[in-house]
Amino acid sequence: MGGDQPAGSIRVGLVNWAVEPAETSAKAGEVTFYAVHEMGHGHMADEGGVTHDLQVMRKTADGSFEMAGQVTGLKMGEAKALTLTMAAGDYELSCNVVEELKGKVIPHYAKGMRTPFKVTA
Repeated sequence: MGGDQPAGSIRVGLVNWAVEPAETSAKAGEVTFYAVHEMGHGHMADEGGVTHDLQVMRKTADGSFEMAGQVTGLKMGEAKALTLTMAAGDYELSCNVVEELKGKVIPHYAKGMRTPFKVTA
């Protein structure tokens, strides 16, 4: 477990198949995300989602994304804080876990685990 949510942090719920931040923007500077793999979010044994990650991706000038920071391997009920120094710009919060279950590939990102996030000056 990740303990209590740090004061001033942005809680980001990770569920099958969504990334749900409590806030969708922040001021530039030090930003702390509190990634929580939610309990009881309808996880079915045959659908995957046993583990989720939180990637914070910054949109570059050419429209691609670069990694700003990440929390990996959160099992259901676990939580972890991630503190980043963030410049103003467009970001994306996502889960890029890819599982194989009973011969079926399950890409979390493709199933909808991504959401835009804005950092303002």
